[in-house]
Amino acid sequence: MKKLFLGVLVGAILFFGVNGVKLFACASSASGQEFCSKQNCQQAFCIEEKFFKKAHFILENQQDLELSDEQIEKIKTLKINVKKDLIMKDASIEVSELDIQSAFMKGEIDVNAINKLIDEKYNIKKDRAKLLVKSYADLKNILTKMQKDKMKEIWLSKESKGPKESKEKKCMMKNKRK
Repeated sequence: MKKLFLGVLVGAILFFGVNGVKLFACASSASGQEFCSKQNCQQAFCIEEKFFKKAHFILENQQDLELSDEQIEKIKTLKINVKKDLIMKDASIEVSELDIQSAFMKGEIDVNAINKLIDEKYNIKKDRAKLLVKSYADLKNILTKMQKDKMKEIWLSKESKGPKESKEKKCMMKNKRK
């Protein structure tokens, strides 16, 4: 009876522990919007999406930012290396999840062993997040102060054009329906 209760308790802790972390980490913004489209990354603030969008934006506007060939190469190399590292870390996380599942399938549940596997999984996730933060900082540090200022200027000009265009399109769509 004690073993059954302990098994149910550990299962509940793991379920709510893993899903509870997801609930807090994947909270949406105050407006109810989720900013990250990636399946594993539904947080209100997704570092991975922010990194890749920023890198894409910089490369897309490389002429306006007057990037040197060396800067372009550094950004492309950084993107590739980050992508590789993320693939490896995601694979490690998936393997850790399978190890946890496997530990639950054993007749006798070793709570300490499962706790170690859970710690291992979340240490990898922590390292993944830290990698993205460092990579984002490295990306921004490739640019000069003048290029950063110009990037902000380009971003704001594109952002201000975006909503007006979409409002016009909505108005046009309403008029077509009438």
